[in-house]
Amino acid sequence: MNIDSLIQEKRTIQINTAPGLNAFLEQELIELGYTCNKTGNTGVALEGTLNDCIDLNLKLRTAHRVLLAIKTATVNNANELYKVAYDIPWENLMEATGYVSVDSFVKNDTMLDNRFANVRIKDAIADRFMSLYNKRPDSGPTFLNTVVYLFWNKSQAIIYLDTSGPSLSKHGYRKHTTEAPLQESLACAIIMASTWDKKSTFVSPMCGSGTLAIEAAWMAQGVTPGMNRDQFAFQEIKGYNPAYFNEQLLTLNAGVKNTLPFRILASDIDESALKCAIENAKIAGVEELIDFSCEDFKDIVLPENKGAIVMNPPYGERLGEKPELVTLYTEIGAFFKRAPGWIGAVLSGDKELDKWIKLKPAQKTPCFNGRIECRLLRFELYEGSRRLPKEDK
Repeated sequence: MNIDSLIQEKRTIQINTAPGLNAFLEQELIELGYTCNKTGNTGVALEGTLNDCIDLNLKLRTAHRVLLAIKTATVNNANELYKVAYDIPWENLMEATGYVSVDSFVKNDTMLDNRFANVRIKDAIADRFMSLYNKRPDSGPTFLNTVVYLFWNKSQAIIYLDTSGPSLSKHGYRKHTTEAPLQESLACAIIMASTWDKKSTFVSPMCGSGTLAIEAAWMAQGVTPGMNRDQFAFQEIKGYNPAYFNEQLLTLNAGVKNTLPFRILASDIDESALKCAIENAKIAGVEELIDFSCEDFKDIVLPENKGAIVMNPPYGERLGEKPELVTLYTEIGAFFKRAPGWIGAVLSGDKELDKWIKLKPAQKTPCFNGRIECRLLRFELYEGSRRLPKEDK
């Protein structure tokens, strides 16, 4: 195996995401022209080359990591894993003086501590280099250079090159945060689930650190998270030619819109939260595209150009007490009733609170915000909007 085979030969590419976001990741891939072979709860698999991995790292919004398979084998214990890893020609993939990190998903009865599998792969790589050059690469947890990912389930093991490095879920602009910030990849999925057309007004009440408004601005501009990232793990693969990467980056930059023919509104009643949002928008380069205001969402004056209202209100014990939240969700429902012709979307982490909106959602999409099980509720708002049936109250 050498760099030419990685570039020219199609291999399995596994793109991982957060639980519940697989459908949105698949939607992105299809829109980019890829054929998906398998979709699971936390990822999508397809066939492609290293250049495809470069493309995916640059363009995907809901992905967490892009993995390129380099070896699949039957492995029953740690010793067999070591042998499989040792036989991989790592000298064709990385420098002997390089740096390697290993991450994994392990579900094997012989492993008392799953971290031992990572150690055995590191040992195999180091021993191979020592046998060839009497040198060994450094190793550690930084995920900034060569990154290896192991998927080991029962007796099936797949060793991947992680072409992303640090998670793609962090889009690089959020230097200032509020309590319980929304993960960027989830924010993109929420906007996709809202069915906002990227051509009409986008309203983000209770905007917090501004993630939804910033991601909406990027989507409308044609900016992808990877365009603003300084480093990817694929850049550390031995023999990597940056020409394709630079070509793709130039093409993406050429398609970016600097102005938008509609408004993006972001507001929060908390001045400190709004300050965070404005600073993050500056870092993302979209502060001129978003109208920020410090106001209660109930006081927002909606423009005539109707679009989507997307909310991530507080929920559960983490940010408030139930009686206060019942009032809040009732007020959200009342606000939506004043917005006929708009799309309303709410990320909810508490089923008991959902009913207090007192509107029937057109769609419920399950997802996770960190470890919190959530639902994205999408409402099609009509004159005198549809209420929940009595049996749902």
